[in-house]
Amino acid sequence: MEFQPLLLRVPHIQRKSRFPNLTLVLAACAACIGGTFQYGYNISVINAPTKPVQSFINETWIHRYGTHIQEGILTLLWSVIVSVFTLGGFIGASVGGMLAIRFGRKGALLLNSVFALLASLLMGLSYPTGVFELLIVGRFLIGLNAGIGICVQPLYLGEIAPKSLRGAMAMGTSIFITGGILTGQVVGLKELLGGDDYWPILLSTSCIPAILQFLILPWFPESPRYLLIDKGDDIQCSKALKQLHGSESYHYEREDMEQERVAMLGVKPKKTMGALHGSKPALAAPYHHATELRTAAQWHQRYLFLCKLCVHSSWYPSGEDPLHHNRDWSL
Repeated sequence: MEFQPLLLRVPHIQRKSRFPNLTLVLAACAACIGGTFQYGYNISVINAPTKPVQSFINETWIHRYGTHIQEGILTLLWSVIVSVFTLGGFIGASVGGMLAIRFGRKGALLLNSVFALLASLLMGLSYPTGVFELLIVGRFLIGLNAGIGICVQPLYLGEIAPKSLRGAMAMGTSIFITGGILTGQVVGLKELLGGDDYWPILLSTSCIPAILQFLILPWFPESPRYLLIDKGDDIQCSKALKQLHGSESYHYEREDMEQERVAMLGVKPKKTMGALHGSKPALAAPYHHATELRTAAQWHQRYLFLCKLCVHSSWYPSGEDPLHHNRDWSL
């Protein structure tokens, strides 16, 4: 008598590789345009108006104190305007994870756009009001926006993407950073908004990506993983998965998230940390392991952001951009 393995009797279901859903691609673009695009854009756009802003600071100083500003003080003020972006980015990257848990991934991104709008308003009003300190506050707020965006946006992209496309979706972070740097360099040309009279408008253009995100991102769902694991909302999770992946293949991603929820909560849903300490090691171990992985990933994102800030800030330590100020087009 011949015996056959039982597994041969189970029909094998293979996931077909396919292109991402259009809704998924648009949701990723809506998240990136107000996230890492802002980071790249504001890294590069500040280099174009170096001379006009320094002239504005000198004129304001003369109006206030009746004398020209010293060169050392002018250099110090300009350096603070440029580098305070890094301080805001550090704080933003530190609180980004907390905001993503409190308000959700999509909610944190929308809340983050408020900082960009406020920063654009302050930097745009600095010249009409004659208060150059508004540039410092505005740069700090836009740095805060960049720090939160580069922390929350990869989290949102990784959680809405199917398992087979998470690596490709993660590339959106680097692509939009590069696109933001390129856009900032192009818009900052003297032929566009890099002239002496247009620098307040140039620094206020950070509001455009924020407004686009406010208009587009609310039409897309929250992270399904956040809805299922953090909020425990099965109905909204299923709706989000159907919208992002289609009604035919969403259940594959739902199975993966169910397994993750079981692993993190030790089979019993919404079990607290204190209760898990007193439970069986077989149930508590997967939760602690998953928690350690999430914590390590969050700190890795923060350190990565700081490294990027240091590298990009070292390009123009004094705010001088050779592309805009030391060029000669004459033949």
